[in-house]
Amino acid sequence: YKFPKVSVTGTCNLIMASVFAKKTTTILNASIEPEVLDLISVLNNSSNSKFIKFTGKRTLQIRGIKKLIRGSHKVIGDRIAAFSYLCVGVITRGKIKVNNINPKHLPKELEVLKRMGCDIKLKSSSIELNANKKIKPVKIKTGPFPNFATDNMPMLMAVLTKVEGKSEILETIFSNRYMAAGELTRMGASISIKGNKAI
Repeated sequence: YKFPKVSVTGTCNLIMASVFAKKTTTILNASIEPEVLDLISVLNNSSNSKFIKFTGKRTLQIRGIKKLIRGSHKVIGDRIAAFSYLCVGVITRGKIKVNNINPKHLPKELEVLKRMGCDIKLKSSSIELNANKKIKPVKIKTGPFPNFATDNMPMLMAVLTKVEGKSEILETIFSNRYMAAGELTRMGASISIKGNKAI
């Protein structure tokens, strides 16, 4: 099956539906989000063999098996929750440290926060942010991982309402992702929506 657009939920559902299928299932244009890789990890660790593998950057092969066995797995940190906390640090011009998160799961988000003027210190499982300098406006574009996650866009939009200057957001994934704009406008924000762009 080839996905017409990259889909996290679609990829996860199709992986799970293919576990006990006969022969081999191939998924093209698969999502490579950290949550998908974590699902693959827990399923492979619950089998006697690595029956799910990538054969290309976005090509997955699932060799159907007869049963899953018991296994242990530590769930990855939630990158959306982590970015929400980082945005709290930025909008209050404060300092914050988020633990139990892999910084590699937020590559574009951390790049954007640095461009805005935040000081960021990274460790293998934590992110420390200091936003006490002048914060600058920014242009961003959402996209499939490793690009800026569409789920993280509304939090950044809230932050940008408190930043001097014009910021632009281009949403390429989810058509209703700008629903927060109306509520922010009711609170005094200046946001205009033109198609899939917010200014």
